[in-house]
Amino acid sequence: MNIKASNHLLPYFFAFLLCFTGYAQTPSDPNLLAAESYLQQKNFAKAIQALDLVFQVQAKPPDTAFGLMATAQLNTGNKEQALSFTERGLAAYPNSTKLAEFYVALLGDVATADETKTKLEQMVERQPRSIIFRKALARLLSNSSAQAEALFTGLVRDLPRDAEAHYLYAQWACVNDKNELCVRESTKAIALSGMNLYAVMQLNTLRGIANDTLNRVPQAEAAFHQARAANRKLPKPSPHATFKFVEFLTKRNREAEAQTLNDELLKSFPEFGEAHFERAKSLAKQKRNAEAITPAKRALALLEKDPKQAKAIHAFLAKTHFALGQTTDAELHQQAVEAIK
Repeated sequence: MNIKASNHLLPYFFAFLLCFTGYAQTPSDPNLLAAESYLQQKNFAKAIQALDLVFQVQAKPPDTAFGLMATAQLNTGNKEQALSFTERGLAAYPNSTKLAEFYVALLGDVATADETKTKLEQMVERQPRSIIFRKALARLLSNSSAQAEALFTGLVRDLPRDAEAHYLYAQWACVNDKNELCVRESTKAIALSGMNLYAVMQLNTLRGIANDTLNRVPQAEAAFHQARAANRKLPKPSPHATFKFVEFLTKRNREAEAQTLNDELLKSFPEFGEAHFERAKSLAKQKRNAEAITPAKRALALLEKDPKQAKAIHAFLAKTHFALGQTTDAELHQQAVEAIK
């Protein structure tokens, strides 16, 4: 992996250089200074040689040495060594913010989701007060365990004015059907997020979903409208947020409004499979089965890698072909339904 490919890590790499330049350039540390220079030249092999001398000479090298060695190792393809040096640095300097931030970025770049979760759990166990590691782990958690809930409640307790902490708690609550909690925490996060349109869009979508589940129709609709208003102002709007509003309107039997919004969604996002499937279902409700086949097949082509979605679309197509008397096609789709586990 070369440094151009590691865009996720570049900000942390340069943050290390900026933060520790003064230390590294002291006359007593020429090898660290040389390593910095080699890294800036993208001469990673030479940087490793210089840093090897730092580790040989100093019993406890400065925390920047661990981060720079990890960067050099990563850029020569040695991701295990990169992780190892960062972990060694954190063991020696548990309060180093830069190393902690670098480690979180490094995990996101080189580790699987399961590996990242395991390593972050270990870090939180070792450093239970670390906001950086607790937040990073919270971004990955979706289960309803007592351990997960304790992590989120601890974050909002320690960071009562932190919008992201409340957002993460709201998201977790929504996923786990804790809808009152989701509404409460998303409302707090919106109040703290200022003019962050992306956060306002996401949080109001969560509020809409939770209020809908609680059968608070006016509150849910108001939240979806607020999410849509924020979404429209984003440089890259989210089709998922808009589609949640479509689902809300469909559930409330407001078919005309739902399909008008769904048509707008398809115009802006023609590759959004869920909207094609929604269009197909709407046509079927109107007894326009022959017209429903085309958007359903389009949805299947776009969503075939999602087993749950693919199974639902195959089932829809089997039923629709059967209604049209097209038994061969219906049987093919029914076989596909049975083949998906």
